[in-house]
Amino acid sequence: MKRRSALQTLAVATTIVVLLGSTPGAALTPSLPAVVFSTSDVAASATDWDWNAKLDGKLLVWERWIGPGHTDYAIYVKNLDTGVTRSIGAGDGFQQSNPDVSGDLVVYQDNSTGNWNVKVYNWATDNSMNVSATINDEIDPRVDGNIIMWKDSTTGYLWYRDYNQPMVASTLINSALDNSHGHDVDNGRIIWTNPDFRDLRVAMVYPPLITGQMASFGPQPNDIEVHGDRIVSSFFVTTNDNVMLFDFRSRALSTLANTTGNEYYPSVFHNTFAYVAPGTVGEDITYIRPGHLNSTLGNTEQDQRPSVYGHRIAWDRNTGADWDVVLGTGASTLQARTYGANRYATAAAASVAYFGAGSSVFAQLDNVVLCTGENFPDALSAAPFARAVQSPLLLTRRDSIPAETLAEITRLAPTKIYIIGGTAAISTAVENQLKATYTTERIAGVDRYDTSAKIALRMEEIVGEDGVYRGFFARGDTFPDALALGPVAAAAQGPILLVKTDSVPAPIASAVNTLDITYGYIAGDTTAVSASTASALNTLIATNGALGPCLRVAGANRYETAAAVVNVGLSSRWVDLDTLGIATGASFPDALAGGAALGYYGSPLLLTSGTSLSAATNNFLVAHEYEIGRVEVFGGSNVVSSAVNDAIAAKIK
Repeated sequence: MKRRSALQTLAVATTIVVLLGSTPGAALTPSLPAVVFSTSDVAASATDWDWNAKLDGKLLVWERWIGPGHTDYAIYVKNLDTGVTRSIGAGDGFQQSNPDVSGDLVVYQDNSTGNWNVKVYNWATDNSMNVSATINDEIDPRVDGNIIMWKDSTTGYLWYRDYNQPMVASTLINSALDNSHGHDVDNGRIIWTNPDFRDLRVAMVYPPLITGQMASFGPQPNDIEVHGDRIVSSFFVTTNDNVMLFDFRSRALSTLANTTGNEYYPSVFHNTFAYVAPGTVGEDITYIRPGHLNSTLGNTEQDQRPSVYGHRIAWDRNTGADWDVVLGTGASTLQARTYGANRYATAAAASVAYFGAGSSVFAQLDNVVLCTGENFPDALSAAPFARAVQSPLLLTRRDSIPAETLAEITRLAPTKIYIIGGTAAISTAVENQLKATYTTERIAGVDRYDTSAKIALRMEEIVGEDGVYRGFFARGDTFPDALALGPVAAAAQGPILLVKTDSVPAPIASAVNTLDITYGYIAGDTTAVSASTASALNTLIATNGALGPCLRVAGANRYETAAAVVNVGLSSRWVDLDTLGIATGASFPDALAGGAALGYYGSPLLLTSGTSLSAATNNFLVAHEYEIGRVEVFGGSNVVSSAVNDAIAAKIK
């Protein structure tokens, strides 16, 4: 069996970032009115203090100090979909505090053993269990997907557990030193600051395994929150607190709020933000959505600690007598359409939407994956590989690079361009044109199956041998099942391995053996991947020590199969519904590039007919209407009609 390797500590020169910069979206002059929010009190007891609210999907959590004496602390969880509220620890005489939430999981600290330990509660099972319970005090837990992190306040070090691994163990972040201050986790990245250096640091739990300093500042970052590549923090600059935005890839620092008053407690969801700002009376919540005037939420009281998810904001309100939890719901949901004049422009637009420009502090993350836009076979396995090298997927013609693709490569300034497929897919002339400016690497086999195997093997070389032990299998002579697999496999750190309907090609069998695949997933029913092929795959992974057969994930058609794939990704916590991508299931290019971008962010992709919302996709939207933070439709109205786009928007609560 493979063993997890230690995190790679990356030695980087200290980068001093000057606290200057424009407001994000400054080029987009607000032309729309401020988003209007309807608000309601979620918890407003006359004797209890309800505060420290956190919001993720359908679950809203907060901390309650019970009764006039406030000697008993408990965690409360409300399901916004069903309206059901549950308590954790109410009346036990102990203290549960500092909650965080991701999907069905709620983490918190608990002192029922005499010191602070970290626990996790699962809404689906209605049970709690220990995450870390040592003789030291473990505090300030954070959770995202399968990763739970916390601080050992006795030593000052940061720890995490990755429940995505077959054998879960607490792992010390070696570069956290003994003076970490403020931390958060999202999409496999743990972000924190060290006041000795006044910096931002990162530990990438998911391969490539990197830890190091991203940037240092004059003032100390506080109130850190991260979502995707965006990190928000408050800085005390000269005389007051300002809210700043830091981009993970480019290390660009820009100003969100910089007035003569204090702005702090920032929260971020994709490209929307909320923070505390001075109000006419007391302090209010300011909300930023690109293209809109800023919204102000609050009244004459003190409004604090916003938490943003989708078009909702939860926050704490100090009434003067106690603390209450308030929920605001925006009048419009978050939905975007990413497209260009053609498939090459759409792929470039997806890259612009999801990937920052310029070189980052970690040069090995500055890459581009280039596939042919004229046929699908070589590109089907590219989405997980793009996640492994932390890069967008762009499309090219065989014999010439489209202007849109070339412009996007120039914007990204990659360290390396990975060319997927042989010269029959992307010509030597195109490769030579790129070589004149960039380092290139071609990954190709004698056919689509051999190329798929070589991509998987190269993926393991990049992320390390302990990073690849899942295999996702799909039919290689058509595209829909592999397209749906792309983002889920990427988030699960598993390659897509193409098979024939009635046999496992020799290069694939060899790759399964070399990679030591012990968990297998087959997309499609027996008409796509036959029972005999599944049996052959089961034999291969059993030889590697698999505890069970491959899981077949299938529906009656491509749309049902895509929904089934996403549900497996959600139940395994490889992906979440912060963003849900939707593309046509009738052709491959938009879903290919969009799926790679979604895989980078740990978000899934559904397929639909371009002229009517497919039943399976509709049913998925209804089932998860309170969990979906935002929707991204890939492709113009000629491939996903305006009627379908509107039908999607109508399903999100």
